[in-house]
Parts: sequence; structure tokens; C-alpha cells
Amino acid sequence: MSKSPDHAFVALLRGINVSGQKLMPMAALREHFAAAGYRRVKTYIQSGNVYFETRSRDARKLEADLSQLIRTHYGWDVPVIVRSLPELADIVTRSPFAAPDRSCEQVYVGFLRSEPPAAAAAELAARSMATDRFAVDGRTLYIWQRKDAPKNLLDSLNLERLLHTEITLRNWATTVRLTQWSIPAA
Repeated sequence: MSKSPDHAFVALLRGINVSGQKLMPMAALREHFAAAGYRRVKTYIQSGNVYFETRSRDARKLEADLSQLIRTHYGWDVPVIVRSLPELADIVTRSPFAAPDRSCEQVYVGFLRSEPPAAAAAELAARSMATDRFAVDGRTLYIWQRKDAPKNLLDSLNLERLLHTEITLRNWATTVRLTQWSIPAA
């Protein structure tokens, strides 16, 4: 009897290691993932990007299990959104915004827990202006901003309230990096 193959995923944790809040050393987090049975665990930068392999294919169950793992070890409720490596590659390929010109613009990717209602996605897209644009594609939000856009724009929009789902943001460079197999340990 052959073993089922491992599947590669990235867990995106929201709101850790930001402004001294919910401090979570990546080395300890990797150890907790490994102790829970996940394999080839790696992290990328300190903002909660965890690569791992498992036999499970059920991203929803992985999200629940990983949220519980964090609650058990740290005592915090931390939203965890899981995407497979093929999903991440598709997200990069489907971006409606070209790779950003780092001198004047930036692109963010919002990973959504669930697909927002069509009316909510249309309402957010209607808020696009010369300094920022929004596009929702399934469970992904793409944000393009000029570097001179107000810094608090994304916070002031309250994206979760508008889209009726949990969200965690990553910049374009991090999103692209997460599509690669050889993520270095951080």
C-alpha cells in the first residue's frame, strides 16, 4: 500500500509580530507546526507566512487546526488563511495589475477567508480612484496604490466589513516569494 503524497501549503497568519503585539518567534512556531505532524515547515519573514507539507488536502480543516494550535500554544485567536502552492501561483498569474514599478506604485494581495458577495466586491471596485484600485477575484483581493496615496487608506476602508469576510494582506514581493518552493527559513 503506497502512502498518499504530501501537499504543499502556506498558512498566512494575520496580526502577529506587529507593533510589539502578539509576538510569535518564527523558530518556536516552526517547532509547534512540526510537533503537530506537519512536515518541511519553513517560515518567511516575521509576519506569519508558514510553508508546510501535509497529506491533508482540506484547507478549511487546516485553517481550523492551525488556529487551534496557535490558541493552545499562545492563547490568542489569530486568523489563519491557508492556500496551496498551486493556488498561490494562480493568484500571481491572475493579477489584474502588472508587476509594480517600485518607484511610484505598490501592489498588495488580500487573502480572503471566503468569497465576498458580488455586490460587496462591486462596491469596493467602485471606490477605485487615480491613487488606488481594487479588484476582487474569488477569494483574492488585489490592491494597486500609488506611493503617494494616503497611508491609512486601507485601514480606513475596513476591508473586512466591506467584503463580509476575514482578510490578511501581503505585499506583492512577499506574495511572489511565497509561490516558490525554496522559501528560506527566517
